[in-house]
Amino acid sequence: MAAETSKLIALNHRAIIDGNAFVFESYADKFEALADAWDNASPGSSIIDYDNFALHQIIGMGPAAIPFLLDRLRCGEGHWVYALTCIAGEQAHEEQMNGDADQVIQAWLDWGRRYEGTHGRLTA
Repeated sequence: MAAETSKLIALNHRAIIDGNAFVFESYADKFEALADAWDNASPGSSIIDYDNFALHQIIGMGPAAIPFLLDRLRCGEGHWVYALTCIAGEQAHEEQMNGDADQVIQAWLDWGRRYEGTHGRLTA
């Protein structure tokens, strides 16, 4: 069982960035590298590429990515709401909040406090 868990963790810490395969020490390292790759994909652009492979890999991390996404929201980076919505499978903000980034971010941060209160914070 321990060997299977170790293999799963090793698989979960892998990512492909710019066509190269990487193995990371932790979910945090993987997330940061993928987030940087997504941010660097269109520097200075006002258009956000939600069809970016790095973003897809972040979403593929599933619940393991939630604490890191919430941290980014706490820094005011509202473009992470899409990934949170995909992973959580729910909409934390009301439809009338659309267009008000501060309200949307606050709704997700409130959701995050409830989520982390029931699921804890991942540290792997």
